[in-house]
Amino acid sequence: MAIFSACITCVLQAVAWGPDMNDLKYAAPPKNTLECLLAPDYVGWWAAMRSERNSWVKLGVYEEVLASARAPDSKTVPLSPVFKRKYCPKTGKHIKNKMRAVTMGQLLKKDVNFGQTFAPCASAETIKTFAAICAESGYTARSADVSTAYLQAQQDPNFKIYVHKPNYVKVAGWTKEELDGMRAKLLAMPPKKRRKAWQALMRSDSDKVWSLKTAVYGSPDAASRWSEHLCATLKDMGLTKSKVDSCVHWRHSPKYNEQGPLNNTGDKTNGNHAKQGQSWLMVVHWVDDVCYVGTPDYVADFEKGLKDSGMEHTINTDMDAFVGLVFKQDHKNGTVEITVPSIIEQMQHRFASDLKDVKSQSTPHATGASFKKATAEEIEAAKHKGFQSLMGILVFCTHWCHVECSCVVSMLAAHMSAWNDEHYAAALRVAKFLIDNKDKGLIFSRGRDAFGSNTIYSYSDADLATDESRKSRSGILIMMNGAALVAKSKLQTTVQLSTACAELLASCATCNQVQGFRHLMREAQWAQTSPTIHYCDNTAALSIVINEGSMAAMTKHLDMRRCKLKEYATDESIHMQYVRSNRCLADILTKCLPRPAFETQWNLICGYTTAAQPMRHQAHQWR
Repeated sequence: MAIFSACITCVLQAVAWGPDMNDLKYAAPPKNTLECLLAPDYVGWWAAMRSERNSWVKLGVYEEVLASARAPDSKTVPLSPVFKRKYCPKTGKHIKNKMRAVTMGQLLKKDVNFGQTFAPCASAETIKTFAAICAESGYTARSADVSTAYLQAQQDPNFKIYVHKPNYVKVAGWTKEELDGMRAKLLAMPPKKRRKAWQALMRSDSDKVWSLKTAVYGSPDAASRWSEHLCATLKDMGLTKSKVDSCVHWRHSPKYNEQGPLNNTGDKTNGNHAKQGQSWLMVVHWVDDVCYVGTPDYVADFEKGLKDSGMEHTINTDMDAFVGLVFKQDHKNGTVEITVPSIIEQMQHRFASDLKDVKSQSTPHATGASFKKATAEEIEAAKHKGFQSLMGILVFCTHWCHVECSCVVSMLAAHMSAWNDEHYAAALRVAKFLIDNKDKGLIFSRGRDAFGSNTIYSYSDADLATDESRKSRSGILIMMNGAALVAKSKLQTTVQLSTACAELLASCATCNQVQGFRHLMREAQWAQTSPTIHYCDNTAALSIVINEGSMAAMTKHLDMRRCKLKEYATDESIHMQYVRSNRCLADILTKCLPRPAFETQWNLICGYTTAAQPMRHQAHQWR
């Protein structure tokens, strides 16, 4: 029955595409059912309403009760429909029209209508780690999309929520002939009369309301209820939740030996890591999207478990997209590439008028660029420009895969509340750079990293007092399997008096994050049995960490951080090592480099070129 219903929905939506759906790609979706009926792709919206109605009925989301029988102190809220046209992130082709019935959760009160609201979400760093492990293992990453996920989690029994019967249910119950007839009548009416006629048609005189039995989109605790349900389901399937990131789950076979794991090519991965012949599975979930990779036996068990759980879902056996990202898995060359072309294309369309006069550049910034606070006059002159909207897109792209733009985007983000024409022009230059390089991102590889398979290594750098606040800028870079897991550029919170102090802060922040990745890899049975190499280009900072007696009076306030770094070195979890400044890859995160240096470091941190360990045979060893 479910398959038949899905087929009918697909057929109905196929009929709807009389207009070219690419013409509607950047059009605003309808705001209500009336706008759906008047839209060119109205049949697609009707099919989406029918699909949502059928899902609510099948999953037993509600129970119809008399309004007079409602529980005391309960709240009855409207259901608001939300509409969206879905397009494939990889190809840009239209997939389907989608509709969700959403409760107006802003009308509900905490501890009266709902309880716990916190729900974890996988971080970008976790998704990148997943991609790096996929590339090294040689196994194909897969994904599962759970349909109407929130509706499959039970409502908190301690709270009652009632909703008014939504008008989209009436529209979903019409036949195609009734739909066409009503649309023709509405189109023949003047706009004001049309709205009044529609309101009269949709008005309900029923004395019944819906009592919700499951979590529903829009309810403040819905995400938390779904997360609990999904984690419980994964636990029943034999998976163990990570202690580092609760959105990661593992499964490992109980049998080990001491030789190291086999990947899909039959080669051993690093002997420092997991066990040979071990069956394993890594699962990461982002709300209702689940990606997973592992040995074929455990992947088959996982997919069978999903089927047996009763959750409606679709499986992509060769994951090519995940939460707006495009995953390119090249099994022949042993690479996994992450890009965001669809997001960049949307940005290009949205800001087309402002971008038309921006010339292509080989870097996203001018060499040595810095930005000052805008004056009141400059703010007034530039307030109409979409700087904040553009910066939101740039921050997203930079955070996920275009890490080469981190420094300039971080500088510009400091002016999000007050900007001028110079800031907006600089942001447009970054946007133009991303448009020209939309098919590039991060690329993780198998067997190309000189540091070894699944081996973490890191860099840090600091640029002293270059901001007008005289705070230093830290660059934090953590890499594995040829590309960056973490690449951050941020101002330090306090003013430092020397380069050594600024470098010490950057090194401590980097090494603290390295510890989290070491713990995650230990859970995955890829334990880092040797110290993680951390590169720093400041000999004074290294001396302060290694030699307690070299602590000068002006660095006393950094004692806590020095002690922590000393602890990492003592327990042999991190080995700090000197690297020349022109070989420190975190340099791109602290300053706007000239073209030659920028392009070299860009390709290195994003994985498009791999290099031997930086001058390791010549570098000064700090032990």
